[in-house]
Amino acid sequence: MSTYHIKLEGDVLRVKFGIPANGDQIVQDAAARLDEMIASEEIKGGRLLKVDGPASLAVGYLIAHKISHLYSAIAIFDPKIGRKGYKTFIVVISHTPAYKIGELIETDEAQKEKSALKVVLCGPPQSGKSCLREGLKQAIGIIEGAPYPYVITACPDGEGAWFSPSSKKRSRISKTT
Repeated sequence: MSTYHIKLEGDVLRVKFGIPANGDQIVQDAAARLDEMIASEEIKGGRLLKVDGPASLAVGYLIAHKISHLYSAIAIFDPKIGRKGYKTFIVVISHTPAYKIGELIETDEAQKEKSALKVVLCGPPQSGKSCLREGLKQAIGIIEGAPYPYVITACPDGEGAWFSPSSKKRSRISKTT
C-alpha cells in the first residue's frame, strides 16, 4: 500500500493520502507514481488537467513540476467556491490564452457534503488520552476512503504526548519539565 494515491480519470487527476508517513516518503511515493504514469503514457498531456483531492504543499509542488509541461492548463479543486453541491476548479497554471489564471471551471460533478465527526477526549493527567488520540489517528489514516483526521490538542495542565513513535526516522517525543 502506498502513502499517496494518484489515478487519472478522464481529464481529472484524483489524488489522496494513503498509509500515514512523513512528508519526505509521501513526496517520494507520489513522484514514483507520477513517473510511472508518464512513462506508461497513462498521463499523456492535453488541454486541461483538473486535480481533485487532498495534497500537502510539497506534493502540490511536485505534481505541478512533473506535469505542468504536459498540459496547456492545470486547475485544482477548491471545495469552498462555486455552486453549492458541485465541484469547482481554479486554474493555477496556464500556458494558453484559452484559460486565465484564477479562472473558475464549474462542473456538474456532485461534491460530497462532509459530515464532520467531532470527538473530545477528556480525562485526568496520565490517563492515556494522548496515546489514544494518536492510535485513533493512525487507525483512521489507514482506512481506504476515510478522511485523514484533523486534530487539535489543548494541554492546559501541561500534559503532552507521552508516546514515542517506533520509527528511527522520527525523533523521540518526551515531556520536558
